[in-house]
Amino acid sequence: MGTDHDTAAFALESIRRWWSGQGRAAYPQATRLLITADAGGSNGYRTRAWKLELARLAAETGLTITVCHLPPGTSKWNKIEHRLFSHITMNWRGRPLTSHEVFVQSIAATTTRTGLPVMAELDTNVYPTGVQIGDAEMASLPLTRHAFPDQVLAAVLHLRVDLAPEPLAVLFDSSRTAMHRTLLKIRTLLKAHSIIIPPSATPPSALTALQARVRVLSSDSSSMIKTTC
Repeated sequence: MGTDHDTAAFALESIRRWWSGQGRAAYPQATRLLITADAGGSNGYRTRAWKLELARLAAETGLTITVCHLPPGTSKWNKIEHRLFSHITMNWRGRPLTSHEVFVQSIAATTTRTGLPVMAELDTNVYPTGVQIGDAEMASLPLTRHAFPDQVLAAVLHLRVDLAPEPLAVLFDSSRTAMHRTLLKIRTLLKAHSIIIPPSATPPSALTALQARVRVLSSDSSSMIKTTC
């Protein structure tokens, strides 16, 4: 629990303390860390300071850190809300929270019938707001963005039913160049993880509908696919 502002640096310091105090001992062979986070706030997917602090933590610990952000408005889907936060709320219900010490003690005293242990400590560090992260600094961070589902679907259609990049660009309202880049990125990612998507021996019946859809979209003057002269 902090006594200053809820910033990205504060959020990562909490994770750092957990890893140093509990995580490393509980998972001594771990090389990766998965974090589920809300879409906004100090750990939002658009927050540059959050990404900077993540990169620093990864460098300090040697862990490969992956962050999965819940869609906006769905933070209650995060399992920690039901496995931890709800029990903390019930534990301090009706108790006047008059000081930081009472907060920490109330959190640490939380348990469940199945024996959930909760550890809490006070973070008295100062976390200033308004920290600016420049474009150059962001560009230097070792970040890899995951592919979106539509990009993965485009790659599967390309590999599975042999749809060329041009009709795929029409289907996904993209440009030919962008689709080529997407397919290259997904193929590289699949190769890195030794994942093979074999071509279908018999194209599915849905392919006929896809081809018809491509013809309809290709005839649309607003299509992003332009014929060359």
